[in-house]
Amino acid sequence: MFIPVDIKFTSPKGQSFKTVFSMTYKIANYLTNVNLAESISTNLVEIELALKNNPGQFTNLVLFDQARGSTDAAAFPSGWNGVSSYYQAGFSQDIWRETGIAIAQPSLLPETLLPELWDDARQFPGNYADDLEDFLRLTGSTSSQESIPPDYNLGITTVFNLLSEMQTGSPLTVDYLLDQANTANFFNQNPHALFLSNHGGSFLLGGNGDGPAYDLDEIKRNLQVTELEQVLQQAIIDYSPDQNRFGLLAYDECLMANIETATELRGVTRYLLASQETIPGLGYDYFLTLSDFKTNTPLSSQTEIEQDSRALGEAFVSTYSGRNGASHTLSLTDTDGITLLNQAIKSYADAFLESDDSLLVDLLKALRVKGTNYTYKFLQDLGNLALISQALPGASSALIEASQAILAALDTTIVANNQDYRPWAQSFRFAASSGLTITLPTELTQVVVGGEYLPELFIQQAPQFEDQTGWSRVLARVAPLLQRVQTNSGFEPAQVERKNGSVIESQGGTARFAVQINGYLGSISNDAAINNDIYNLPELANAILADLNLSLDILNLREAGSVTIAIRSADGLVKATWSQAVTKPGLLTFSTDDLNAEVAAQPISEGDQVVITPIGNISAAYDFNLQIADQKLQGYNSEKPLDYPTLLNTSLIDDGRKELFFTTPPLLPEPDGGESSFCTNLVLLSGSEGYAGLTLFEVDGTSLLTLESADFIDEQVRLKPNTEYSVTLSYRDFDPQPSDLSSDLSFLFDYFAAPTQILNDSLLRENIFLSNWGQISVNPGLSGTATIVETVSSKRITALDDLREGDAIDALYVARSVDIDTTLQAGTGGGTQTYASGLWTASNDVTLNVFVEGIGANNAQLGFYQVDALTGAISTDSGLIMPSATENYLAATRDSLVSPLIALNEFNKEGVVEVNLMAGQHYAAVLITEDQNGSQTALYSLTAGNPNASIQFLDFGRGYYGFEDLVQGRDSGWDGDFNDVTFYLT
Repeated sequence: MFIPVDIKFTSPKGQSFKTVFSMTYKIANYLTNVNLAESISTNLVEIELALKNNPGQFTNLVLFDQARGSTDAAAFPSGWNGVSSYYQAGFSQDIWRETGIAIAQPSLLPETLLPELWDDARQFPGNYADDLEDFLRLTGSTSSQESIPPDYNLGITTVFNLLSEMQTGSPLTVDYLLDQANTANFFNQNPHALFLSNHGGSFLLGGNGDGPAYDLDEIKRNLQVTELEQVLQQAIIDYSPDQNRFGLLAYDECLMANIETATELRGVTRYLLASQETIPGLGYDYFLTLSDFKTNTPLSSQTEIEQDSRALGEAFVSTYSGRNGASHTLSLTDTDGITLLNQAIKSYADAFLESDDSLLVDLLKALRVKGTNYTYKFLQDLGNLALISQALPGASSALIEASQAILAALDTTIVANNQDYRPWAQSFRFAASSGLTITLPTELTQVVVGGEYLPELFIQQAPQFEDQTGWSRVLARVAPLLQRVQTNSGFEPAQVERKNGSVIESQGGTARFAVQINGYLGSISNDAAINNDIYNLPELANAILADLNLSLDILNLREAGSVTIAIRSADGLVKATWSQAVTKPGLLTFSTDDLNAEVAAQPISEGDQVVITPIGNISAAYDFNLQIADQKLQGYNSEKPLDYPTLLNTSLIDDGRKELFFTTPPLLPEPDGGESSFCTNLVLLSGSEGYAGLTLFEVDGTSLLTLESADFIDEQVRLKPNTEYSVTLSYRDFDPQPSDLSSDLSFLFDYFAAPTQILNDSLLRENIFLSNWGQISVNPGLSGTATIVETVSSKRITALDDLREGDAIDALYVARSVDIDTTLQAGTGGGTQTYASGLWTASNDVTLNVFVEGIGANNAQLGFYQVDALTGAISTDSGLIMPSATENYLAATRDSLVSPLIALNEFNKEGVVEVNLMAGQHYAAVLITEDQNGSQTALYSLTAGNPNASIQFLDFGRGYYGFEDLVQGRDSGWDGDFNDVTFYLT
C-alpha cells in the first residue's frame, strides 16, 4: 500500500516546472520495469533525446518503477553529469529500489553529436536502439567501471522524486499518476496520451504485471482493462470536465489489440494504439517518432486533442516495423467505430449459433490451420475470422452477410496498421493481421485460461463487449466441439510448430528438412488464397535457388488435379514457380534445374517462403521435403517443454542422443465417463544410413516405449491428457566402431492427429496405449478360427510407384490362424507392419469412392461384397456358405455385392469404384481375373477364399492395399509384385 503525497519537481539545475505551453502535447508514461528494465530505460533515454531534438512540442510525465534496483539489468541511476562514472558520484541519484515520478528532461548529449545520432537512427532504425542500450548499460548501470567517452552522455538525465514502493499492477497507482498530472507542477489537466509499458496478456490477463518475482510487492498483480477504464473515467470527471476522454491510450505491451479491450476503453479514449502480437524488448520507437512529431492545433478543444492524437498514433505505427520487423504488429484503432463493428459481431454470433455442428467444426479447423496465430492462441484475427467464414463452403447467407459487415466496419475502425493489411479491400493474406483480435478458441488447450473456464472468465473481463455482442454464447458453443476440431481425418492439414536446428555452410554436404509430414492438399475454402500452404524457409548463409531440391510425396489421392509450388520473398515477390499435374500418388520433384540461370542464381533471403497452391478440386495427403546443397543441419536446443504439436528437424552424431519434453493439454471429459486421451502420430525419418530410434515415456516413468529402425518409424500411440512425456531421439551407425557419421533427423509429434477411420478391420483390434502398445486382439465375436495375413516391409509403400512391375514386393508376408484367444504383438523395429483379415467394418453409413490403379496383362473386375460372419461366410437360401475357391462362394459373393464390378481391361489399370456401406456390417473385396485363354479365377481379400488358401492380397498400411492376380505354384509367370490391382480405402 502507498500513501499519495503532494510533491514538487525540480530539474537538475533547480528550476521548477511551472510553464505549460498551450500547444504542448502532454504525454504520461506508466513504466513498470520488472524484467524489461534495460529496454524500458532505453525508451526513457529515447524520450529524453526526442525532447532535445524536438523542443516545445511535447512533455512527458513518467512514473517509473525500478523493479528492486538490485542488479545491473534491473535498474539505473539518473542525473549523469556526462563525465564521471557512477562510483565517482557523477550521478545525481543512487540506485533506488522503489518507484519514482518526474517530468522527463532533455538529454545531456552535446548539440554537436545529436545530428549524427539522428541520422544514424533514421538510416538504421533496426539497430540504433541496441547501441543506445549498450551505452546506457555502460554509463548507467549499478556496477559500470568502463571508460566511457564523455561525449556519449546517455545515462538517464531525468531526476526522479522517489516514493515508497507502489504496486504498479494496481489501479490506485494509475490514479496517483493522473492525480500528479493535475498539479500545477505537471500538466494542470489530464494528459492527452497515456502510454503503458511492461508485459501485456490481452484483456483476459491485463498488463503492467508487478509482483514478487521481480519486485518488492508481496502479491503479483496485473492491471485489468476494466480497472483501467474505471480509473480513467473517474480521472476525467475529477480533473478535466471539459475533456470527455483521452486522445490516445497506447499499450507498449504485448497482445492488447483486442476488440474486447477496445470496447472496454472506448468511453475513455478516442484512439487505441496496441499490438496483436508480442512486442520485442525495445518496443515502440520513441526517438524517431517523437522527434518528428509536430502539434498542428492549439490543443484547446476535444476535437483538436483527438486530431493531434491520431497523428501521433499514426506516427508510431509508421516507425514500428523499422525497429521490430513487419511480422510484429501495431495498429491504431478509432474507438468511434466500435459500435458499428460490435453490431456486426453480434449478427455474426447469432448466425454462428444457428449453424450446424459440422459446419462449425469445419470453420474452426480452417481457422486453426489457416488463420493468423498469436502467442495466446485463443486470440484470432478478426479480419481472418470474417474472411474464412464468408468463404466457407456451406456457410449460411446470414453468416456471410455478418462476416462482410465485420470487414466493412473493421476497415473504417482501423486507422493505421504497420502491416498495411486491409482485408476488406485486399482479401486474404496468409499470416497477416488486420488490427484487432477476438477471443475464439480452436484447441482444447485454450478453454482454460489461468485456471478458469474461458466462457466464465470472458464475461468477467469483457463485460461491455459481452453486453453488446453476447459473445460468451459463441465460446460456450465452441467448447464441446473442440475434440472434433482436433481430430484429423487425414484430409486436413495438421497444425504443428516447425522447429529447425541452425544451418551452417558445409561444402559437399546436404541439409535435409521435413517441411511437412502428413499434410493435406485441397480446398477448405472457396477462396484460393486461403487454400495455400505456406512454409518459411530456414535461414541460410550464401545459398541460392539452385541449391534447393523440393519434393512433394503424394501419399493418398482422393481427387486428381494440379499443384503449383512457388518460392517468394517476404514482401510477396515470386522468385520461381513450378506447376505439375497430380494424377496418381507418388513422388513429385520440383527441380531448380528447370529454372534459367538468372532465376536459379537468385539468393535465398531471410523471410523467403515456399507456397503450395492446390489447383482444381485436387484432394491429397502429402509429405513435403526440402534438401539444400552445401549446407549442414546443426542440433536443435530445447530450453523448455514443448506444449504444442511439433515437427522437429535436428542433427545427431553417431551414438548421439537428444532428450525432449512434451506436455499434453487437458481434455474435456468423455460424455460416457470414459477416459479421454490423444491419439498421436510418431514419425521419425533419418537422412543417413544407420539406426534412428526414439524412446517415449511418462516423466514419472510408468510407461515406456522404445522404437528403433534402419528405415523409418511411423506409428500411433495413445497418450494421457495433461501429462508430461519425455522423448529421447537417438542415432547410431550400422558399423559398431565409432565414426564421425551424423544424420539429419525429422521427428513429428502430433498429439492432435487422432484419425477418424471410415473403415476398420472387422476382426482385429490394435491397442495403442503406451502401457501396452502394439498388442493386437481378436474380435470376441469370432466363432472358430480365421486366417489373417501379417506383412512386414522396410520400405514405405504408399502408392503404385513404390511397387515395381515384375519384381516381387519388397516385403515379407505370412498367413496366421487366429481365434478369440489369440494375442499378437507388433514389433518395434520400425518400417511398416500390418495385420489384416481382409474384412472391414464401416463406422457410419457411407458411400465411398475407391480409387483403383494397377499394372498387369490380365483383364480383371473388382468389387466389394457384404459377408455375414467374421469368418467371411455368406448366408444364402441354401445355408451359410464358407469362403472357398468354389463356384458356390463366388455365386454368393455376386449376390452380396455392394458395388458394381468395375472392368479393368487395360495393361495400365485405372478406375473408381463406388461402394455403399452400412455401419456395423462386414465387407470384403473380390477380384475376378481373366487370363489370355479366357479362363476366370476369383481372388479374395479373404485368404480362405483363394485357391490353395494362397495369399493374394496385402495391406501396405495407411489404407492402401494390393492384389496379386496370379497364384503361386499354379500360374506360370507369377511374380509376386502385388501391383496388379491396388486401391485406397480411406
